[in-house]
Amino acid sequence: MLEHTTSDEESVFKDVMVAALNDDSGALKVSLEQLSAVMMGLALEKCEVALSALATPQFQAAAGLYGQQVGEKLMQKAFEKLN
Repeated sequence: MLEHTTSDEESVFKDVMVAALNDDSGALKVSLEQLSAVMMGLALEKCEVALSALATPQFQAAAGLYGQQVGEKLMQKAFEKLN
């Protein structure tokens, strides 16, 4: 999923991060719903993951790792702008 991530998907991740940092529970709920849709879309359409696999612990672990990696990438980009 990581190699199929575009700036559009990254934007959704940024929305989640900003809402969480601002303690905005309403915006966080909305952005998490959008993030779920993005991740499902990537998995089903770009990575050819079966719909039934989305509920497995393996996919959930992979999705968590994906989120961590995208978050780290976004933070690295942010810190690069400071230099």
